[in-house]
Amino acid sequence: MSENEPQPDPQTESNEPTLERGTYEIIQNRLKSHSAELNARLQKLNNERRNVFGAIPTELVSKQRITTAHNCTARDIVPIGEKFLFGYNVHMGLKSTTELADVFS
Repeated sequence: MSENEPQPDPQTESNEPTLERGTYEIIQNRLKSHSAELNARLQKLNNERRNVFGAIPTELVSKQRITTAHNCTARDIVPIGEKFLFGYNVHMGLKSTTELADVFS
């Protein structure tokens, strides 16, 4: 090389990030690439789950309001055939015993 030829900048020749790029951008780019990889792996896992267990689309067909005779907090609802069993915690007040009909509808 002659003296008049420009010397290559060693920092731009290597695979190292240049000083012009800040640490924030480097971390942000790494997080974006990891996020994309994780999302792709999640989609693959979800597709495999669908192939093994099947997929039933979930949609709201109707909604109903359940009323009870007592002040209660809903705990669970389970389908049994064409009906649903609704379980709840009841706050009885003056009643001394709780019966089965008091906590299921």
